Amino acid sequence: MRPLLAVLVGVLFVPAITFSQAKLPQTPVREVTEEYFGTKVTDPYRWLEKTADPEVAAWMKSQDDYTRATLSGIPGREKFLQRVTSLDQTSTRVRQAQVWGGKLFYLKTDPGADNSKLYVRDSVQAKERLLVDPEPLTKDNVHFSIDYFQPSLDGNLVAYGISAGGSENSVLHVVETATGRVLPDAIDRTRFEMERLRVHTLG
Repeated sequence: MRPLLAVLVGVLFVPAITFSQAKLPQTPVREVTEEYFGTKVTDPYRWLEKTADPEVAAWMKSQDDYTRATLSGIPGREKFLQRVTSLDQTSTRVRQAQVWGGKLFYLKTDPGADNSKLYVRDSVQAKERLLVDPEPLTKDNVHFSIDYFQPSLDGNLVAYGISAGGSENSVLHVVETATGRVLPDAIDRTRFEMERLRVHTLG
């Protein structure tokens, strides 16, 4: 316990010393002033919004290089990271468990995996069945993830949002619980539909 505590203390306090001694990459100030309803607002970093600009890309890389170099200099960090990683990969994670129509729905992430899949059990004691697996959608190193899901009141259908590359720009689909068949209709740009689906279902 004491060795782990010592590592934690180092992780928490060494960065403060390092940051006070190191010099951050410079960020140019280029003020842009606009007027909104009679009030002038000045933005000194508007230029950073142009993410396709090579200068902005170079600035982001310099920030990343500085951060990684600073973190790598923390004593004991690598050993601590390895321990956290090993613990994180030893168990199955289940979240967002819901019961609708007597059926149990949940997202599950297997040990070592970084993506969740949607499962259903026809009862709490029944064997689980895989409903939605985003992994087969991966193409050109762009992965897909389930952002949210909401079963119908009787549990016969499930609406779920899925997006590419961690964008959370969800496309909404509907899957049949009994067959696993995804219905042909889909709705794009449904990033914030989770709460609406819940209100509609519970309403």
